[in-house]
Amino acid sequence: MTQTEEAEDLVIRDSSSNCCIKILGGMREFGRNMLLIETQTDALIIDCGIKIQDNSDPVLPYMENIELAKDKIRGLFLTHGHEDHIGAVPYLVSFFPEIQIYGSRETLCFLETRHQITGKRLIPEEWFSFSTIKIAGFNVDHSIPGAVGFVIDTQQGRIVVSGDFCINDLNDTGTSGMTDSIKKLLPEGIDLLITESVNASAPSRSLNEDLINNEIFRIFNNEKGRVFATLFSSHISRMKSFLKAAQATGRKVYVSGNAIKTTLEIAANIDPVSFPRKVYPEFNNSLKEKDCLVLLSGSQGDIDSSFNKLKDNPKFPEKTDCIIVSARIIPGNYRRMTSLLNRISEKTRRIYISPAYPVHTSGHASWKELEFLFKEISPSNIIPMHSEIITALNVESIARNAGLKKANILFPYNNQGIVLKNGKVSLENRKETQTSLIEMSDEKQILSKNGVAFVVLPRRGDEIGRVSITIRGFFPADEYQEFISGLCDILEGETQNALYEGVKSSKALSQLLQIETRRLFTKKFKKSPWVIARIIDMGKT
Repeated sequence: MTQTEEAEDLVIRDSSSNCCIKILGGMREFGRNMLLIETQTDALIIDCGIKIQDNSDPVLPYMENIELAKDKIRGLFLTHGHEDHIGAVPYLVSFFPEIQIYGSRETLCFLETRHQITGKRLIPEEWFSFSTIKIAGFNVDHSIPGAVGFVIDTQQGRIVVSGDFCINDLNDTGTSGMTDSIKKLLPEGIDLLITESVNASAPSRSLNEDLINNEIFRIFNNEKGRVFATLFSSHISRMKSFLKAAQATGRKVYVSGNAIKTTLEIAANIDPVSFPRKVYPEFNNSLKEKDCLVLLSGSQGDIDSSFNKLKDNPKFPEKTDCIIVSARIIPGNYRRMTSLLNRISEKTRRIYISPAYPVHTSGHASWKELEFLFKEISPSNIIPMHSEIITALNVESIARNAGLKKANILFPYNNQGIVLKNGKVSLENRKETQTSLIEMSDEKQILSKNGVAFVVLPRRGDEIGRVSITIRGFFPADEYQEFISGLCDILEGETQNALYEGVKSSKALSQLLQIETRRLFTKKFKKSPWVIARIIDMGKT
């Protein structure tokens, strides 16, 4: 692999081979974004995320094609640090511990802090060159620092993967940094654009972040009591606005929730001037200050989150308390969040939430922003992903409005082959495929060809209970009992040793269980089921 800063050394075209793209998650749905781009000799992965649904385990991407292409995978390239783009990286790494991961400095900081996984920093507009494929990142605006999209140059055509984006930097000449970079990197045109379409049904441009900042300051100046605020925990710039407003109005800052604390730690690494490293006091019911800011985790109403627990707090609200919900409701969380907001509304009417109050703006491109992108880069083929089909269908009208009357708009399914050949894009016949990571709901379990192993270990502090292993779809079953009993003993011993050595993170311990289970299955049977490991925290000793 070589890196070059110039785009002049483009990949030589070869009409004898195909480039195959598979969207392994994020097509016709919100979340679990993952793409595989494969040529004869090289393959790249872009993103590896999870999807969160009401009261259920995360849904993970399809992985069987990763297994088939593993010998030619040149790296995992990450667009940004949201969990729907990096949340499944630990599962991928448990199968391919040697895989090279690339991302911006900020994205790698999120990955390392949340998942204890490191990677190699990429520089926007710098090419990574392999034998039959090249890739470079370009900066985009989004609700998290360090977000990028990617351009990919192959022997069969040129691809743009937008990643999550909005366009906040539209200048007087009618261009933006994002589109300028794309045209600089791929001056000969774009054969295929794979774009996010989360807000494709929103007709107007997203509100400017400056307007949100002004509204936050207005609320802080008008309110005289405690301000409880919940927001996407990764939204560092929004958190900065809250901290500045608290400082300007003389409010002491309290935090509640691990996600908020983790983001403050990440922010101190990324922007130490705006986020000096300090320990913010923990909010609790004995708090007597009447004029403060309390940052709460759980803007999506997660059951164990600080925001959700507020509804049952006997000391909330006090007469002058108010609450700001500075986040949108992610698809899949509507029922849970509506129930929570209704419960809190029974206790107080002093709630600031969009769109009634401009306290949040989306980091995703609206109809107008997508139309601008299409006009600027004029792709020949467009695939909208990262939204449900009813929203993604708007992209057809947006492309027509942008003047792309001949553009081909495609709506493949997850795991369906997309063939790029001589700049033309076609879809392979759809096959009913199973996921090699497990996709679960209350009604169904889809098992991979090698089955799945569920490994559960209860833990209370440094004390652990008995490992429980459940196997589905793996053969030969008659050899299980003695093997599983011995496996449980080994896993318990390995976990106890890790605790003695100072490994306290449940995520790290879960990853240890995954890797060891897979290794021992492979040693015994020459193959392994997919391993889903969970540490069940039972509280402190």
